[in-house]
Amino acid sequence: MILSQSASGKSMLVSTVEKLIPPEDVVSITSLSDQALNYFASILHKFMNMGEAVHSETIEHQIRDMLSLHELTRHVVAKDEKTGKMETETKKTKTIVALVLTTTRQNINPENASRFFVINTDESREQTRRIHEAQRGKYTLDRYLAKLDLIPAIIAKHHAAQRLLRKIAIVNDFAKLLDFPDTVLRVRRDHERFVDLIACVCFLRQYQKVIKNNGRFDYIECDIEDYRIAYNIMLNGVLASTMIELSKGAVELYDSIRSYVRDIAKKKNLKPEEVSFTQRDIREKTGFGQTWIKLNMRLLFDYEYLAITRGGRERSKAVYRIIGDESITKLNLSMIPSPVEMKKRMSASSDAKTAKDL
Repeated sequence: MILSQSASGKSMLVSTVEKLIPPEDVVSITSLSDQALNYFASILHKFMNMGEAVHSETIEHQIRDMLSLHELTRHVVAKDEKTGKMETETKKTKTIVALVLTTTRQNINPENASRFFVINTDESREQTRRIHEAQRGKYTLDRYLAKLDLIPAIIAKHHAAQRLLRKIAIVNDFAKLLDFPDTVLRVRRDHERFVDLIACVCFLRQYQKVIKNNGRFDYIECDIEDYRIAYNIMLNGVLASTMIELSKGAVELYDSIRSYVRDIAKKKNLKPEEVSFTQRDIREKTGFGQTWIKLNMRLLFDYEYLAITRGGRERSKAVYRIIGDESITKLNLSMIPSPVEMKKRMSASSDAKTAKDL
């Protein structure tokens, strides 16, 4: 689930990934009725783009079933051909999908949020500058040539590589050596997804591995390179935003506010928590847009990082203070072994097994 404000590049990100996947493996949906998912011919092993997360409660419930139960179940009334009586039949549709949703809403249904990795696009000013630079090259000769030659070649290579992958069992003998945070309930699902991600990387790298057979089926084994790639994706790209619940934009704004009140507090011999400020003060200090500041300050207030000391009602500008001069608490992910640490654990486990066999 990609959670960011409008114009941040959510749709562009999803459509780019979608283009790199063979068309026969993609299901892209712009709108659907409450029962449409039940009547798909096949949603097995598909990349499903469901667009903006503004679906009805019925569809949201179906999404939860798709991700947790891997099937959709419906009961329909049909006439028995022999007796003519109306009877209730159970219809089941298997659903194994990689599902992507985008949204600007911070108040995500927690039942849905716990089934997704919640990530953010880069809302920084540096990223805006990079986007502007790319946009200025929109009508250059190099861009036209890239559209004709470079981009189609990249897409074709991705499609060909994925079509070469074959179904094969994945064995991970070092998963038992993992540690994972256990302070919040949602990590029960995140831990399993981490294990699945390691297997997914192994699957994608199957032509770099030795195919083994146990007498009943072929399989390949996860290695430390699979773990390194999965670890980098999880720690640097996913868990940081998934666990904190606030967008990167809100965290960035809070850090800017803390820097601002610290400077004022130092000049006036106050504590940072004693410095009052308005949205205008922050806008003039940071240069961020008013709509963006208003949205993220509301989030910081709801999560009790900011307090309104006066105003805030109709026709009355709110005056804020930070509640505490502390950074936004993040879940401690240090217990997840780094690739270096995991390699040491794997070596120790292998030595212990060898000694036991001897």
